Formats: sequence, structure tokens, C-alpha cells
Amino acid sequence: MKDSDPSSWICAGNTGGVQALIWDFTNTHPGLKIHNQAFYKRDLPAEPKNKITFTLSNLPKGKYNAKTYKVGYRVNDACATYRDLGSPAQLTKALVAKIKAENSGAPLEVRTMKIGRDGKFEQQFDLRENDVVLITLKPQR
Repeated sequence: MKDSDPSSWICAGNTGGVQALIWDFTNTHPGLKIHNQAFYKRDLPAEPKNKITFTLSNLPKGKYNAKTYKVGYRVNDACATYRDLGSPAQLTKALVAKIKAENSGAPLEVRTMKIGRDGKFEQQFDLRENDVVLITLKPQR
């Protein structure tokens, strides 16, 4: 499998499945002007980066289960949830359960799709600073 984007990894499995990991790394730290512990305690909204068009070709024809996962600002972002809770010095079991529930890592999108004779798959999404997106395709048997 060919991948020319240095901000992604694409793997194909023996059973025809594909996993693609796409990310942005943006160093938002202002440098020596501020200490890490002070800077990263703040809410730091991610700026939009690019609209991504993810395209695969040469997939075998058939039905696939497609899932999209994401980690980024306020998406599977346990740190933001902790900050929203007031950054308590001691977490209760209830607070831990809340953080886990809001940041479960569950897919953002699950769908069944058909790959036609052309063997192409395409998905568009917005990428923000420091987002990580995982797209999985698994053939239905």
C-alpha cells in the first residue's frame, strides 16, 4: 500500500481490512516565555487546519464496515473534561466514571458501505490542530 503523506500511516490486513491513522502536530507552546505547567493548564482551543479528503483505491469490491475515531480538542479529551470539572485535587469514583464516559474512545461514525468495481473509498473531514483520526474499513463476510 502506498502512502505519500508524512502525517499518516496506512496498513492493510490479510483479510482485506484497512486502517488509516491521520494526524496534525502543531507546536502551540509559545516557547520560553511561559512555563509548561502554566501554559497547558489553560483551555487551548484548536485552530482549524485543513479539510482532508482521504482516498483509497484498489479495494476489493464488496460491503465494508467503516468506522471513524477521533482524539482532539474536546473530542475524547479527558484533560478538557477534568478542567471543566474544576481540576479537583482528588477525583472521586463518580468523577472518574464521568471522565471515562465522556471520553470513551468510541467511534464518532459507524456505517456500512459498498465499494464498487472502481475500488475507491473517499471520506472528507475537517482536521484541527493536533487532531488524530483513525479510519478503519473491514470487509463484511
